Amino acid sequence: MKKKNDGVKAVGRVSAVIAMVVLILAAIPVGACISLSRERNNVTAEYYGSDDVYGVLDQVSMMVSEASNLVTIAEKYSETDLTLVDAVRTAQNAVKKAERPADKYAALNDLTTAVKAMYRQIKNIDMNEEDATYRESLMSNYNSDLDYLMRDDYNDKAAAFNDALHNSPAYALAKLVGIGDVELFA
Repeated sequence: MKKKNDGVKAVGRVSAVIAMVVLILAAIPVGACISLSRERNNVTAEYYGSDDVYGVLDQVSMMVSEASNLVTIAEKYSETDLTLVDAVRTAQNAVKKAERPADKYAALNDLTTAVKAMYRQIKNIDMNEEDATYRESLMSNYNSDLDYLMRDDYNDKAAAFNDALHNSPAYALAKLVGIGDVELFA
């Protein structure tokens, strides 16, 4: 009877060791996927913004507002070329409608081209002092926001995440559970 119990105990220990090894081997890719998911959320917060992170989209939104205010100033003066105003409005709508970061980036480039063309035309208009000051302030803010946006490190973080994802031993599992690349704002 004693030998039978020793055999059962040995089988139980072997089973426990096998179960432990299987659990450890399963925990490694699952843990990697959890870490990748968390890091992806951190990077996308840089784009979309969050309660504690001012995102790329927040900056783009400010630029669209500044362009709107510049249009308002331009429309007050009959000397304004309305085709330039329409180009800014069209570009603003394209920025608002663009959903993917690359599309948003392309639309923002078009908006910047349109805003600068309109500004070149309206800066020569003889405006009242308040409007002229506001025009210059808006354009200065727009250029400052554009500079800030172009120096933002979102693309670097997104590229680093994509590299980490592709080099992760859990890459296949990550793809399977929906953890994919982060699109660049470029």
